[in-house]
Order: sequence, then C-alpha cells, then structure tokens
Amino acid sequence: MFSHLTLHFVIAAIACGWAYLMPKHRLVSAVALMMAGMLVIGLWPSFHPRVLAPRGVAEVPDGYRELRVMSFNVWLWNRDQDAIRNQIELQDPDIIFFAEVNRYTREMADSMLDTFPYQYPTMLSYGFHLRIMSRYPLSDVTVRGPWKGPVFARVSLGPQWGNLTILGTHTIRAPQVSAQWVQVTTLADYVFDPRF
Repeated sequence: MFSHLTLHFVIAAIACGWAYLMPKHRLVSAVALMMAGMLVIGLWPSFHPRVLAPRGVAEVPDGYRELRVMSFNVWLWNRDQDAIRNQIELQDPDIIFFAEVNRYTREMADSMLDTFPYQYPTMLSYGFHLRIMSRYPLSDVTVRGPWKGPVFARVSLGPQWGNLTILGTHTIRAPQVSAQWVQVTTLADYVFDPRF
C-alpha cells in the first residue's frame, strides 16, 4: 500500500532528523526540507525521464520474444492527451493498460486503432475507467467493476504467446485503507482461484 510512498517517507525522516539537530526553528526546517524534497520528486521525471531502450537493443535469450507492457494512470481530469500519446510513442509498448480513463483518453485511444487495433472495453461502462490496448489479438477478455474487489480488465494473448494472461487493475486509495485491503484480498482470491 505504501510502496509508492517509500521515498516520501525517507525524505520526511531525513527532514525530521535534521530538524531535531537544529538549535532553533525545528518545525520550519522540517517543513522546508520536506517541501523541497517533494518538489525534487515531482520535477525529477521532467529532467530524467525513464525511456526503454529501442527495440532490438535488449538481449533476448534464444526461444524468447520481447513483449513490452505499459501501465499508465492517465488521471480522470487530464485533458492533455498529446502528452500521453507522446509517452506511448516514446516507450513503444506492445500492450498498454490505462487506468482512470476519461472521454478524452478514449478518443485518443480510438485514434490509435491502426497501431493498437485490439482495445477493450470498446465502450464506456458505468464505474469502469480502464482500457487495454494491444498490437496483438486478445482473447478470453474479462472486465469487471464495480464488485467487491477493484475494477479490473483481464486478457489472454492466446497460444501464440503461451496463453500469457495480463490483468490490469486500479484499487481505491488511502485514506480508505480498510476498503483497499478488502479489494486487494478479494482480487488475490480471484487470481489464485484454480478456475482463473
């Protein structure tokens, strides 16, 4: 639950430790250091974007194929679809899982049908703001939401990819920790069910 906040906790711990050693203005020092740290976290990707190596550069063992899967929370209120499209083109994925899809994202996704002809769900469903886009045919498609667990989209790449199954989900966030725990454990029960 807190894995994506680890760096934030480290910054807070350093700021509090530094402030403890200060003779005066401890609270101001701690808050200032925390704010500076959060600003660095926010700006870091702008100056040091993480880009996958171009296709064909990574060494792939004999008998294996490269498959690029991208997970992207596009944020429900985001209207800057050009920035999302630029990231997709930069990373060059084979399969994309979008979370928090809005009307603008669906329009952008529909405009990329030539590159990603396999997209699910094909239309908006109530309470379901996810989409999977793929260069390869998808089978055994399951979309679920709302239910006791989190909304999810589950697809299989079929026998040509060893029936590889991909499941994309988006849980509720803190401070609804107890509801998030119920969603995660319910999803785990579903995934580990032999019928999955």
